Amino acid sequence: MRRVLLDMMARARDHLRPRLEGLSDREFFWEPVPGSWTVHRRRPEDRFWAPGIERFVNGKGEWVTDYALPDPDPPPFTTVAWRLFHISHINAMYNEHVFGPAKLGFDDFDIPHAAAEAVAWWEESFETYRAAVEGAGDQDMDRIVHAIWGPTLSVREWTEVLIHENIHHGAEIGCLRDLYHHLNPITAPDATVPPGDPGTGPPPLPPSPPPASTRDRARPPTTDPRSATAR
Repeated sequence: MRRVLLDMMARARDHLRPRLEGLSDREFFWEPVPGSWTVHRRRPEDRFWAPGIERFVNGKGEWVTDYALPDPDPPPFTTVAWRLFHISHINAMYNEHVFGPAKLGFDDFDIPHAAAEAVAWWEESFETYRAAVEGAGDQDMDRIVHAIWGPTLSVREWTEVLIHENIHHGAEIGCLRDLYHHLNPITAPDATVPPGDPGTGPPPLPPSPPPASTRDRARPPTTDPRSATAR
């Protein structure tokens, strides 16, 4: 089972890594939908998570990311910056709590706020977890781990969720990059003025096609590792 998990991790990594090559800060911060969740400078109204607070931010420094619990319905659109941070955050937190001392929380991380830094953190966080799986024994895959955010799963199950999240959000990042280059938005936010600063905003999009039918828009449910069932 451990070898199967390692093979799955290698395939997930090898699919996403080429899609991150050449990622610019403009693409990283691009908001194709107004009000997208993203990486931004901390604002006066931003709050940390606490019981009873549904909308909050993650991050210990000047830069933060948007989040909410329970999951909003419909869920907000998210930028490449948000999605790339999200999977890196998962990789780092799972390594901390599945294989590490289980001391760090979701707000104990500095948020990368440039594309190159974010890609480097994803690579480092993914490889750190993969190395931990490789160094574990086969019997360790059945070890039960209770996470501070709720669920109790085996090491094998935590690893499967991590792989799923990297594949799922990695594919979304690839689609967003394709959309960005096909639209070639000349008014995308400048990399020197990140979202949250005056004078930025999402670029205009061309007219949308007629909405798809409800049946066409249906999609299978996904499990977010920060939700009540998998956080």
